[in-house]
Amino acid sequence: MSDTINLKTITALAVIVLIMIPEASFSRDNSLKGGLSIGLDNDNRSYDNYSDDYRRIVLTPMMQFTSLSERDSLEMKVNPGIRYDLIDSGTDWDANLNLAAKRFMTKSWQLGITNNFLRSDYQNTETGILSDPANPPQVVAPPSTEPQLSPNRYRTLYWLNTLNLFSENFYRENSSIRLGLGYDVLRNDDSIASGDQDYDRYTASVRNEHRYNPRWRSTLDMQFVRGIYKAIESNVTTGLTGYGQSGDLDEYHLLLGLDNDSIVHNPLSLTYNYIGTVYDETSSNDTDVHQARLTWRRDFSPRMYTRLGAGPSYEKTEGTDANWSSNGIAEVNYSLEHGFVNFLVEKKYDTDNFSGSNENGVVDSWNSSLSGSYQLQKDLTLSGVLAYTYEDRQQPVISQSSGGVPQLEKYHKDIYVAGTVLKYGFWQFYNASIAYTYTKENSEVVGDDYDDHRILLTLSWEKELFHW
Repeated sequence: MSDTINLKTITALAVIVLIMIPEASFSRDNSLKGGLSIGLDNDNRSYDNYSDDYRRIVLTPMMQFTSLSERDSLEMKVNPGIRYDLIDSGTDWDANLNLAAKRFMTKSWQLGITNNFLRSDYQNTETGILSDPANPPQVVAPPSTEPQLSPNRYRTLYWLNTLNLFSENFYRENSSIRLGLGYDVLRNDDSIASGDQDYDRYTASVRNEHRYNPRWRSTLDMQFVRGIYKAIESNVTTGLTGYGQSGDLDEYHLLLGLDNDSIVHNPLSLTYNYIGTVYDETSSNDTDVHQARLTWRRDFSPRMYTRLGAGPSYEKTEGTDANWSSNGIAEVNYSLEHGFVNFLVEKKYDTDNFSGSNENGVVDSWNSSLSGSYQLQKDLTLSGVLAYTYEDRQQPVISQSSGGVPQLEKYHKDIYVAGTVLKYGFWQFYNASIAYTYTKENSEVVGDDYDDHRILLTLSWEKELFHW
């Protein structure tokens, strides 16, 4: 049924694009790019009792079409991939298909659509190895509730389709209201992967940014999320969650923000964030998270800024005592002539209900990272990141002593990440890169500890084929 719905969605998507981009290629700027890359992906993960080796050669052609006009834009990118298994001597395929279109229906009103289809066996849906270390984190960014898959999945094969529609009205200078709808579908192709969850995720959102005057600005962001899951079979031996129930839920997100620029180079912001989760099953524990934060940014120069923020947090999970805590952020960013260095520490509550694994619920985390990038020569760039995450979680589990009744169990884990990428461009259209990532997880859950080493060697070619 869900696959049928997805086909209807793609068909409707094509119709919408045709409506939004009705003009022919006249008075437009069109470009067609082509490319090809070949890579060696070597991944080794070691658990307490066993290890798993992954070694593939990946061949990936690329075609990208871009069309621009004064009122609209259209971009389509296709990245199919063929993977050859050097260990088992088998082949499989990947895919990364992207579509983005937007059009101003009037001078102040635009409609937009994006769709991304990804078939892969690597959990990071953003890039092939790490979040892009070539640029520092955004100073001000809207809250992201897009699903991020758990690294605990290792190399589980899956496909993920993400569709987003939006309507945005710019009703005055630096002020807008945006309405959005989203639909995400996750399907795991590896049926033997225990604990991996399939789901359909529906979202509806409203975001308003209003500029009162040069000093004051407010933000309102509301989002409703509906999650529908495929139930996981019970497993009292391992204690896996799911215990045959659906896990279907509703999430409610609210962000209120007030920014003040009265003091030059010292903007202040006050934010309030609410996350509520309501499960369909009465045996699951509903949660509420409230967080407030006052943040001060100091711009020392065009190249350097710092951020300091702190505030109270309140978390309540049904059936447990309420938790009063704190949240905060500390950041230093320095931009070099040919690179940057960024240090970031953040403490916060969040929810993790769409990771594609059996880990769900509220997460109380400390996240810290040191990242940077530097252009060693004209065509040679070195990037890297060191990161540490401390997480406190609680999950319903079944044990033989519980008599089949799920009970909340608290646990924590530490995640260490070190990664580096060396990229070299040559002959105008060619790039060669070597990337290494080390990930280590220590968890109180038996069997979840692992060490992961990944090396990715890539040689690629990309060129504009036609421009008209």
